Amino acid sequence: MGYLRRDFINAAVNVCLVLVIFVLCCRQLSRGGIGQYECNEQLSTTPVLLFNVCAAAAFLGVLSSLYFDTTPIETRYTVMKRPDIAEVRHNFVHSGKWTTFTLWCNTIGMAYFCTAAVAGALQSSSSSGTTAKCLCWLSQVLWEVTFPMAFLVNTLVTFAIIPGIKKQGEYHRLWRVLKWRPQATHNGFVLVTACEAALATPSMSLEHFPFIVLLGLGYVVFSWLLFMRTGVFHYFFLDYRFKYAPVALLGLLALLATFYCAGSFAAVLAQNFWLLKLCIIGLALGTCTWNDPLALPPKVGQAAGKARRVDLK
Repeated sequence: MGYLRRDFINAAVNVCLVLVIFVLCCRQLSRGGIGQYECNEQLSTTPVLLFNVCAAAAFLGVLSSLYFDTTPIETRYTVMKRPDIAEVRHNFVHSGKWTTFTLWCNTIGMAYFCTAAVAGALQSSSSSGTTAKCLCWLSQVLWEVTFPMAFLVNTLVTFAIIPGIKKQGEYHRLWRVLKWRPQATHNGFVLVTACEAALATPSMSLEHFPFIVLLGLGYVVFSWLLFMRTGVFHYFFLDYRFKYAPVALLGLLALLATFYCAGSFAAVLAQNFWLLKLCIIGLALGTCTWNDPLALPPKVGQAAGKARRVDLK
């Protein structure tokens, strides 16, 4: 009964938090002048336009490859410190892979580079109609999400997910994470975004941080719906059965806002200082993991992981 009572309280608190924060974000955005974006003139310059076209094509190619790849995302989900809840297994293939936050962010990144390329082409052809202005607005909103999210995703993969996989001895999962497709959605994502920040220097308004919080809220609600259908969460801290779920939810949203604020300051300074542009690219490289000697193919990795767990016992 103790667990059930706590689960109910956590679920109720999380729902209330999502509703309250959603209202506060909408209120902030309504006061923040979100319709006052100006077109980024750098998008129409030849180097930036070519880079954005190539980046959009690369995103489209990688995401299409992930969709058609028949290798599933294998999930074995258990609730931390809840032995009363049985393990749940589920495989995600094709469109099911878009249940991960990483692919949500990559899709937003692809949308940014596509709209930025079209907006730049329209600007270079002296098109200043309503369509061009709408694309400028849309590309700016997408950038304000893409830039901080690229760094957040890669930071979590390098400094949280990969160490966690190694600690569990699941070397076959580590091998999969370091294959070229996942690397493209982590390392490739942050490097392309960092290069865009250096070349095009799109601006970010500090007042618009609710956009990224709303993205987080959207994924939280989506995770609840995914749990109802499959019984799993991709990220354990979103599970209301996790003891500290409300604290984890607030921590996640605070982390999103923090990355946004840091990205906003960096974007403003990068417009005037080349050294900071290089620092952004260097920081992106610092969040990358390209290889690991413990990464082993599935059969070998699973055997090594089982042997390690036996040794620990």
